[in-house]
Amino acid sequence: VLNDFYESDISDSRRGTVRYPLKGITSGNHTLTLKAWNIWGFSNSATIAFRVQSTDTLEFCKMTVAPNPAKDYAEFRYETNGSANITSAVLQVYSPHGGLMYSVEPTVAAGSYVVGPVRWDLSQVSPGMYLARMLVTTDDGETHQSTAKVIVR
Repeated sequence: VLNDFYESDISDSRRGTVRYPLKGITSGNHTLTLKAWNIWGFSNSATIAFRVQSTDTLEFCKMTVAPNPAKDYAEFRYETNGSANITSAVLQVYSPHGGLMYSVEPTVAAGSYVVGPVRWDLSQVSPGMYLARMLVTTDDGETHQSTAKVIVR
């Protein structure tokens, strides 16, 4: 029963998010099936497949940008699956000509595997394609980076 872990979408009561901590899962490939019912007793289910890494090093580093293409703002989010916690981060956005347009050191929560969302205000930015880079440092002293394209319209 996931009722305590469900949060309804503010703008659409037919949608929501389940945030459930999956602790103690062994390394390897897994599947998860979620079945939900509405108040009239109709149900539906969905299955996802995922993999749990057993390594202590970062295997997966991903930065996402939303919305993309962007008009008024862009929000950046960086995630990793490593066991080392992120201690600091720097977001840098470069112009099409390679000049640094935006740089910020976002606050990172203690014990986090995620940075962001970091919001970039586009009110003074010309349309075009920009490159964003997130540099993170982990508590084991390693530095990792990820890049993403940002299209401003």
